[in-house]
This record gives sequence, C-alpha cells and structure tokens, in this order.
Amino acid sequence: MAEQERQRDRIDPRLERPGRETVSKVHECVLLAEMLLHQRCVQGASPARDSNRPDISRADFTFALIAQDWGWAVEETAARLLEVSSKARENGEAYALLTAQNAAAALARRPGKGR
Repeated sequence: MAEQERQRDRIDPRLERPGRETVSKVHECVLLAEMLLHQRCVQGASPARDSNRPDISRADFTFALIAQDWGWAVEETAARLLEVSSKARENGEAYALLTAQNAAAALARRPGKGR
C-alpha cells in the first residue's frame, strides 16, 4: 500500500485518499444499485411453481448471471447475493455459492462468452 501511495504522489501530490466517510457513501451507493438490480430481477422472474409469486431462485440466478457477465468473480457474486437476496440469507452461503457457480457455468456455455 505504501508503494501505491508513493506512486500516486509522484503522479500528482495533490491527490488524497478518500476519507472513511466517502468510502462508506460509495459502498452505500453500490449496495443500493445492487439491491435495485436484484429487485428488477425479481420483478422480471417467472412465477414460482403453484404460485403467483416470483421465483426468487430464478431472480437470484439472473442477478448472478448479470453480475458475472459484468466481470464479478464467483465468490464476490455469492457475497453480494447474501446482501441483496432474502432467499440467499435464509439458505446461507452454500446456496449463494451454488447459484453463483451455476451462473458462471451458464456463462461459460454461451457462444463467444467462455471464461
């Protein structure tokens, strides 16, 4: 980290590291955007079996698919799912990781999108 700061200072000594408050606000904005993306996935999900409610598993998979298409790692996607999905929180880390892994596998099978 110290080396990065020295390099930054050589580029422009006026640059400062963001304060804790700024980092916290950025994290809040990112989390809000992720929550909105997941909400949109829920709204677009087909109904669950024998129900009029959206299929949250499908919404979670869609969220994971989009996130990884944007370049997120499987582990990062699973962690984010735990933050934005009530089903992921209910079913735990194994569910979130399996959903993220299945999305990665689906992306790898898409023509021209192999990872």
